[in-house]
Amino acid sequence: MAHRLRGTKPGQIVHSQVDKASSKSTTSAKPQRPKPAEVPVEEDRALYTNDNGSDGIVLLVDIREWGGDRVKLGELHRYLCRLGVRHRTASLQCGDYSWVWKCGGVEHVLPVLVERKRADDLAWSLKDGRYFTQKDRMLDFRRRFSPYSLHCSLKYIVECTPEQYMVRCGDGCRGVARCGNPTVEQVNNVLEELDASDDFDLVRTENIEGTVEFLATVTAELHQR
Repeated sequence: MAHRLRGTKPGQIVHSQVDKASSKSTTSAKPQRPKPAEVPVEEDRALYTNDNGSDGIVLLVDIREWGGDRVKLGELHRYLCRLGVRHRTASLQCGDYSWVWKCGGVEHVLPVLVERKRADDLAWSLKDGRYFTQKDRMLDFRRRFSPYSLHCSLKYIVECTPEQYMVRCGDGCRGVARCGNPTVEQVNNVLEELDASDDFDLVRTENIEGTVEFLATVTAELHQR
């Protein structure tokens, strides 16, 4: 059963079958880990969470993801619960998803950061400049781990294809999502640049379900480290 929590403190116990399964998996994680960089997380009260407060890996979801609480953030929470991903919402300084390792009541931010864009939103972000600003912030996030000699993985998820959102207008502008936006060819060029980049790992998914499955996979891999 998914829980929608308003005013819940991070770490407060939520009674559900998902929590019990998540707690069982996280408490079995290996105790020896390289010391992560102590990058600060903006503390707030989780709007959605199934975090039971025990030691282990927790996925942080930006509170603005999926349009926030007014749109589909709650739906994302239910997807993650169904896959048994321990998570909570938070105000992230950059990126849409991050992970922390909770040990002895102290949280350490792990060197993995994910930005997610649907193909049409990617076109909008190219037009208004958010794409470039967000990439710069992700690179700043990675630099915080340099003193610890830790490799930081920056992943950029793009859902769907630009062609799916191409405008069918009379002048044949081939804009993505709207006339005047970057064209299908321009957005695909940006994707090719991301794919060839040494700084970012481009991840392509067909839909949000594929994205959530990818997040679950990353979480499971972090448990094994």
